[in-house]
Amino acid sequence: METRKKAFQIKSATANLLEELPAFREEGFSIRLVRIPAPFEGIPEAHELFHDIYVVFDGVADVITSSELGGGVEESKGEWRGGIMSGIHHHNVEKGDIMIIPAGVPHAVNVQNADVFQAVIKIRVKDGENGGSC
Repeated sequence: METRKKAFQIKSATANLLEELPAFREEGFSIRLVRIPAPFEGIPEAHELFHDIYVVFDGVADVITSSELGGGVEESKGEWRGGIMSGIHHHNVEKGDIMIIPAGVPHAVNVQNADVFQAVIKIRVKDGENGGSC
């Protein structure tokens, strides 16, 4: 079997990788490295078809999750943006933390004092799988 796909390793990741490492995308899975500049106040969003996983390499962020997103706009199938979150929970994430946001859970990211450098991993839900709660 021959393949054109390449494996890559992220070892001792630093902010310099943002310029060097392209996003990786396969059907049902993607990973990209992002820098969130401070200060930053994220817009609420929810993904019905994908789980989000954040792996924080540097910085501190407030990830807000909620039990409901009201008034958002469905920008594409299962992708909701904007609106008001209710029943919110604050999660302080920092270097070395992993944050798992199940499909369907409304969330937003706020950064106050210094940039955040993280990997954002998206995994498509299995057929018939429901999203989680915050």
